[in-house]
Amino acid sequence: MKGLATVQILQEIERGTGKRMHELFDLICGTSTGGIFASALGIKLMSSDQLEEIYRNLGKVVFSEPVQKKNEAATWKHKLDQLYKSSSQSFRVVAKGSKHNAEKLEKLLQDMCADEDGDDILIETAVKNIPKVFLVSTLASVTPAQPFIFRNYQYPVGKPEVPIATSKSSGTTMLGSPTTGTQL
Repeated sequence: MKGLATVQILQEIERGTGKRMHELFDLICGTSTGGIFASALGIKLMSSDQLEEIYRNLGKVVFSEPVQKKNEAATWKHKLDQLYKSSSQSFRVVAKGSKHNAEKLEKLLQDMCADEDGDDILIETAVKNIPKVFLVSTLASVTPAQPFIFRNYQYPVGKPEVPIATSKSSGTTMLGSPTTGTQL
């Protein structure tokens, strides 16, 4: 899984600096599994080692391919299995429009953005001294599909709303919102 390379890069950055990601960055963002990374690192203040564990479990749940164990060489049987899985993944892209189980990914993302009581921590973390975090998603319930931003911060008081996206096909202009959700 490609995201594992990202996790390994983040681990090296943490090892090299002796600091966690939330201590190094003021703004962290992501899409898809990167949204889970952003929430884990920027809101839940997890280490990149904890992120690796989450990602390995994520691969078992969300993606059609198993996650390779640390330092495990790929055998011919494993490669053949991967070829089969990639064919089923290609079918999933054609039939459903994504390479992964979107419902399971969404549930994991909701879990990452919730506290122990299940409350939305995007709102609660807006006043804490942690990085600003935003997650980019797609509103597939509208045609054409529209990007949407979940964030844990608000725009500065008094900042006027400005158009942030214009759809040339529909001529629709979306305005930014001062809440923790913004339709682009």
